[in-house]
Amino acid sequence: MKKSFYLQSLLVSCFILLSVAAKATIPVIHASPRDTTVCDSALTFFSVAVTDTPGSTPITYSWQVSTDGGTTWSTVTSVLEYLGATTDSISIKADFTLSGHWYRAIATNSDGADTSTAAMLNVIGPNAGTIIGAVAVCKTGTITLSDAVTGGTWSSSNTSLATIGSSSGIVSGVNFGSVMISYSATNACGTDTTTYTLRIDTTVTSSTISGPGTTCKGNFITLTDPNVLGVGTWTSGNTTVAVVSPAGDVTGTGGGSTIIFYNFTNGCGTTSASFGVIVDTVLPHGIISGPSTLCFGTFVHLSETVSGGIWITGSSSVATVDGSGNVTGVSQGTAVISYLFSNACGTSIATDTVTVIRTSSVITGGDSVGIGNTRMLLDSAIGGMWFSNDTSIATIDTFTGLVKGIDTGITTITYTVTNICGTTTSLLTLNVGPAPTLLPIYGSATFDSAVCVGATVQVFDTTIGGVGRWSTSNDTIGTIDSMTGVFTGIKTVYNTHDDSVNDLHIGIDSVIYTFTNAFGTSRTTIPIIVNQSPTYLTVSGPAIVSTGGNYQISATPYYAWIHTPSSIYIPLGGAATVGTWVDSSAGSLGYIVGESDSSDAHFTAVASYVVTKAGRDKLTYTVSNGCGSFSQSVVMSLVLAPNAVTNTVALATGLNVYPNPTNGNVTINLVSDINAGAHVVISNVLGATIKELTIVTNKAYDITLDQPAGMYFITATTPSGKYDAKIVVGN
Repeated sequence: MKKSFYLQSLLVSCFILLSVAAKATIPVIHASPRDTTVCDSALTFFSVAVTDTPGSTPITYSWQVSTDGGTTWSTVTSVLEYLGATTDSISIKADFTLSGHWYRAIATNSDGADTSTAAMLNVIGPNAGTIIGAVAVCKTGTITLSDAVTGGTWSSSNTSLATIGSSSGIVSGVNFGSVMISYSATNACGTDTTTYTLRIDTTVTSSTISGPGTTCKGNFITLTDPNVLGVGTWTSGNTTVAVVSPAGDVTGTGGGSTIIFYNFTNGCGTTSASFGVIVDTVLPHGIISGPSTLCFGTFVHLSETVSGGIWITGSSSVATVDGSGNVTGVSQGTAVISYLFSNACGTSIATDTVTVIRTSSVITGGDSVGIGNTRMLLDSAIGGMWFSNDTSIATIDTFTGLVKGIDTGITTITYTVTNICGTTTSLLTLNVGPAPTLLPIYGSATFDSAVCVGATVQVFDTTIGGVGRWSTSNDTIGTIDSMTGVFTGIKTVYNTHDDSVNDLHIGIDSVIYTFTNAFGTSRTTIPIIVNQSPTYLTVSGPAIVSTGGNYQISATPYYAWIHTPSSIYIPLGGAATVGTWVDSSAGSLGYIVGESDSSDAHFTAVASYVVTKAGRDKLTYTVSNGCGSFSQSVVMSLVLAPNAVTNTVALATGLNVYPNPTNGNVTINLVSDINAGAHVVISNVLGATIKELTIVTNKAYDITLDQPAGMYFITATTPSGKYDAKIVVGN
């Protein structure tokens, strides 16, 4: 039993010794950094001494800095002002920005770490402190200046104004002005100088305040005093009346008077001054009393609780007021009566509204109305009732005065008003009749219901007994003088490429005559045409013809209608002859026969042209109407046929391809009334392009198609359109 206890004790002792040995390997800082004071820009050090156990891992070091007195810490790196931040000694380049920072080191090995106590860095420089003392000295007196930094030297920038003891700081005034006092002190970091501006004052003079003596409540005035080189203090004797700022601005706070004081002190003494100020307020307007209604032509008296004001009316056309407050009714309505007070501080106004009531007066709104029409009758007296003594002639709304004509005749309209002025009635004799019947509109001797663009024509209507005015239904086509009836054509309405027979491409307007008399308004109208000279014309014919052939030529004009007094317009076609073909060759190359006008939807003029010899011929078609003429030409090349005259090939306008069918050699000719370029594409039935080329209209081109037998498609595209043709290639 004893042997077992001994073994257990031995094991425990060994465990304790091993534990102590293990703890002994942790580094121990036995010398921490100390607080250091150093001059600005100098190099200083913080270091630690560490006890290490042999055989343990190497010790690493890190330095930390705290800028808030040790509350928080951050790790220092070797950069800028720090060197050796990972050694047992850190070097620091002192700077005023680092003054007051705390530093500590952490020593670490694999078994643990130890942290040193913190040390503060205090960075100083040359320091002359701050001069303390009075800001002024009398030129016959002395003051003493001091500085918290002792051992320095005093000096004056101008001894003719003030002198100072070099070690005592006692200043003696010499003459009026301002001087710079300097204090220089030297320590281990160098010499520093601080300065102080000192005023040398003369004997204070008596104060005299100047400025306005009155102001209004809420406004301010500015007071001044001649003593300015010193300390001046403004005060108010009664702040409920006025307050004063340090700059002498006096603001009114209430009506009344107060004394403003100015106390002035400089290096030679003190003086005081006072100034009386009166504060005004806006005068009270009081309360108006008296009757609120009165009859037209009578008066009432208004009174006011405060005297001294001025009476004013807001509407003299309704009521007037005299200087005593007597209000006279001028017309029915309401008027605001004001009682006005005014002084330097503003205006106050009391108001009261009076209503003027009147008896019935003359009924206005007209003495006639048309059958079935209405008219509003009025009376300047309000609140009355309307009546008609014969409702078979006219009825009237009892309350609004809207009268309506029923039948031809005369009735009496009454308006009765009952109010504080009594009961009165006004009468009106009302005539009722039919609306005017208008005579037909007619024109001047040359008027035929049409006019050219830019031309004028005058229309008339002789209906009497009222007022007539002229107008048009579409003032973009034509305009008319509302008084004289002179109509001016402006433009036609057209679409150049519209071939519809229903669109005749003319400007159709309506002239309207509106006539008004006592019984109503009536209107009558007539149509009027605005035409212009032909401005577009299409002519066509073959570009290449053979001698002996007979070819059709045609012309399609636009705006080529005519008119006669018996009808508004007649379009081209039928019996209307509107154009003429002319051959510039005078028959030497060919001649025109069978000229006629077609009755188709295009109004096309058609003729035949017979070729007599080879050459070039120009055919011109001219179309005219009452506003002018327009011409267009077609040029033809007259060539000899390759075979007999009977085999002459007449090429129609469009894409001509021959022979067709073909063995592969083909001629194409795009016949047009103009010469232009065209892009030609030849493709097969699958849509694949097999040939492309560029040609000119009215010229034959020979093309060889090296393609298998079958059908092919040819498309020619020009600026004016696209043309298509088919061709069959045989074996």
